[in-house]
Amino acid sequence: MIKKMTMLALTVCTLCATEAQAQIKLGGKTLNAQKLVQAGADMIKAVALSDADIAALSREAVEWMDNNNPVSPDTSAYSQRLKRLTENVKVDGLELNFKVYEVADVNAFACGDGSVRVFSSLMDLMDDRQLMGVIGHEIGHVVHADTKDAMKNAYMASAARNAAGSAGGTLAKLTDSQLGDLVQAFSNAQFSQKQESAADDFGFDFCVQNGLDPYSMASALEKLAELSQGSQSSGLQRMFSSHPDSQKRAERMRARAEELIRQGTYAHVVSLDNFFRGAEFYPRLPDGTLDYENPDTMDLPLVRQCLHELSETGRTTLPIYDFANERRSSETEAVDLQGGVCIVEGIHALNPELTGLVPAEDVYRIYAGLREEYAIDGRRVINTQDIRLCRRTLRDAAARGRSPEKTLAMWDRVLDGETRYIKGFKTTADFLLDTSFTYELGLISRLLGIVRRQFTLEGHNAELWDETARRFEHVVPLDLELLPADSMLREFYGSAVK
Repeated sequence: MIKKMTMLALTVCTLCATEAQAQIKLGGKTLNAQKLVQAGADMIKAVALSDADIAALSREAVEWMDNNNPVSPDTSAYSQRLKRLTENVKVDGLELNFKVYEVADVNAFACGDGSVRVFSSLMDLMDDRQLMGVIGHEIGHVVHADTKDAMKNAYMASAARNAAGSAGGTLAKLTDSQLGDLVQAFSNAQFSQKQESAADDFGFDFCVQNGLDPYSMASALEKLAELSQGSQSSGLQRMFSSHPDSQKRAERMRARAEELIRQGTYAHVVSLDNFFRGAEFYPRLPDGTLDYENPDTMDLPLVRQCLHELSETGRTTLPIYDFANERRSSETEAVDLQGGVCIVEGIHALNPELTGLVPAEDVYRIYAGLREEYAIDGRRVINTQDIRLCRRTLRDAAARGRSPEKTLAMWDRVLDGETRYIKGFKTTADFLLDTSFTYELGLISRLLGIVRRQFTLEGHNAELWDETARRFEHVVPLDLELLPADSMLREFYGSAVK
């Protein structure tokens, strides 16, 4: 059962051989000395591979794999789902990049250059939290240098094959096929019990630090244990295949999650935006235009049902909205929040219609809004409305692919909708939260110019944009990389941070 529901409105030696010495007879067998020399040099190099060497080899290996596997296009449901889950994920020291391979094997891997590749069959079998547990585990092997050792061993194995091949004089050159051998050796690498356990721990911390369910790692391992016993077992490659077995590892991760919850309270954010019904179902204003601000844009019965299930059992299945196509996605999100806190976020979160099936004592209402305005020489320069307009416009452009033209055209109706549907519930709030951040002005100052160059604006909307932008000319632009990973402002500007 869920504890409380919070309503919130609003990631040696050198050998040489001349051409004349290149052919040597030993034991009746002709050896290519030149190739033997090269093989020996390769093996020496393998022992002394630096981090930069590993990164370079990883990039080559990943490029080969990307060219030899069906990479899911950016527009596919697989890629869109992975992007949604990972777009704000960060790991110190790694420039992460993600792709999906549409293949039958159930697998995922990460490389020393920060590349993470997830197989579509794995995505088919796992929910979001399980998938993120697997991704965290694989990144853990990179962070702990396990993949560095695996790549070094793979490179050494490749060098050994080079030496063996020299005996017949038929050794393939360092071409595509040899790189394929290197990839195969690397991808089939096995990790020790200690390495697997450490990667499990990293995966656990990875999920918690990124605001995910602390049971994600346990659930992923339980799923893998289930798959290893069922009809999918033949599709499993090396995925978590080292000892100890997945079930025992799952039990250890579940114990960590339970201990974490005993120490504090786990929370999960439910975004009301995912309950939008789709443009074809939206109510209309008297002039026939769509009333985007109306609470009936949401599937209110489904909102009430999900919040009721969370309140009673701590579990539910949430919808996911596709903003690019303005319709509900076929994907869903399973939530297990037993004993935790549900944070419901959205501009209509204080509307009592949403929580009609939840006991009043289990609801705590927070009204989040801007309270600070900014002045120069006693003259008001930037007011809260300017900041709110920028928040909405920049979020829509960065995260939803929506032109500012559309957002700006709706602004007057947004303000009107606030008066009709939102401000009246401010007095019912248990707490008023000031979301003012002075450093936010620097973020806006930088992003306004970037977005302005990306989109074409005309007429009134162009005037409104340029007028607003002029108010922020007084502010020094702030490097977007300085935005804290846990800042509330990532809701508005996180997708713009590369």
